[in-house]
Amino acid sequence: MRSVGVIALFALALLVCRALSEHETRRLRSVDALVSLLRHVRTMIRCYRMPLDEIYRGAHAPELEGLGFLSHLRETANLREALELSRGELLLSDELRERLGELSDAVGRGDGESAASLCDYYIGELSREAQALRTAAPKRLRLHRSLVVTGMLMLVIVFI
Repeated sequence: MRSVGVIALFALALLVCRALSEHETRRLRSVDALVSLLRHVRTMIRCYRMPLDEIYRGAHAPELEGLGFLSHLRETANLREALELSRGELLLSDELRERLGELSDAVGRGDGESAASLCDYYIGELSREAQALRTAAPKRLRLHRSLVVTGMLMLVIVFI
């Protein structure tokens, strides 16, 4: 009976580690997809002088589509609102979400070239965030694994 409990705890620990790993991967993919979206927005503003609502309607990013962000963006035609509606799916930090909201407020105010320059700035910000996530991910995953395994071993000791 105890061996079944120990095996169940090992299985639970593996599932928790996998879920935490998927969470980290999804965060990184979200930021990378937002960088791609901003590059698309910048190109459409700079080359075609398109208004934002048309740019958002034509945007294509499978990762963001799967998270429901693009549908929110197309409905609202406002980056800040779409970020708020997709808060749970995108897994962005509050600071990054606020900064992207600032981009949304600023892009519609100026001419095309200043809007494209703002996009360049935020592409750089998001790229740095993605790089920081890539750098921290292995350490965070090791920490998650060690905490889960330590907790599981403590439970095994209690059961024995």
